[in-house]
Amino acid sequence: MKSLAILGGSGHAAVIIDAARRGKDYDPVAVLAPELAVGTSLKGVLVRGDDDQLAHLLEEYRELCVIIAIGDNKIRRSLAKRLSKQWPKLTFAVVLHPTAIIAEDVKIKQGSFVAAGAVISCGVRIGAHAVVNTAAVIDHASVLEDYGFIGPNAVLAGNVEIGQGTTIGAGASIIPGMKIGQYCTIGAGAVVIDNVADHITAVGVPAHIVK
Repeated sequence: MKSLAILGGSGHAAVIIDAARRGKDYDPVAVLAPELAVGTSLKGVLVRGDDDQLAHLLEEYRELCVIIAIGDNKIRRSLAKRLSKQWPKLTFAVVLHPTAIIAEDVKIKQGSFVAAGAVISCGVRIGAHAVVNTAAVIDHASVLEDYGFIGPNAVLAGNVEIGQGTTIGAGASIIPGMKIGQYCTIGAGAVVIDNVADHITAVGVPAHIVK
């Protein structure tokens, strides 16, 4: 079991700690979150300061892995790029809740998280530092690019492509074969029946562009 440092102190970080503890791959040993007081704890994991403490943790723990537990896609991307540049050999964990159902051929890149009850079907590809939230469904041959975020109970039907940094809101549905661009926001409960270009916010049933 590898040691795990969690970067972030929000409820999302608490969810990742819980998932890691329920699994067999990682032991959460430190929270790095400047918004929390040093010496306090998050779900029983000691707060050690901000990410400047990574140097000490890498010396303290032989097989330390890191996961960025921040919901904002752009912040997660910025921090991942900075840490990778600062520590080129840093290992980012892939944390999978043990109740998630994930097909054998699914490919998930470093730094990503899959929450409780999610279902990820055959041929799906998930990029780096992505989030698949509670009870979300990603059906066959779909793609979620780096830094993407799928909200709770959202459904991506087969052959859906979600661009880098895009957020799919809670309970949203994407019909088969749709392509959604980079850094889009699809509102909670929306139903997407047409392709969506980059940097678009779409809401409603059927989804329509509002920004």
